[in-house]
Amino acid sequence: MRSSLAQGPKTGALSLRKLQNARRSARSNQLLGDKEAGGQATRIFATMAFMKMPDLSKILHSDPEILGGTPVFVGTRVPVQSLFDHLEAGESIDDFIEGFPSVRREQVIALLERSRQELLRTG
Repeated sequence: MRSSLAQGPKTGALSLRKLQNARRSARSNQLLGDKEAGGQATRIFATMAFMKMPDLSKILHSDPEILGGTPVFVGTRVPVQSLFDHLEAGESIDDFIEGFPSVRREQVIALLERSRQELLRTG
């Protein structure tokens, strides 16, 4: 027996491929700010406006006594810039955390989420 998610259009349920395409389209609309997509992008941005931004004081810290004031992950001496350098080089978050075990995954995700929200808010 096939799951309802994988059933064809006869039942009115979306196939897995259609669901994936719909998600991809929603992400594209969000990134492009396509207001012609039935207001979908506008709704996404409106929803994001009410999302709480992660508290930066729990993610990063800057102290002139630590690496000359370079922003580091809280509780570590790992510069925040090193995360972006690793991601830019094509490494995964898991690779970064493996190389810097003092950084918690939650800190990385919160920093990326905060960066995304700031970019979309000002973009």
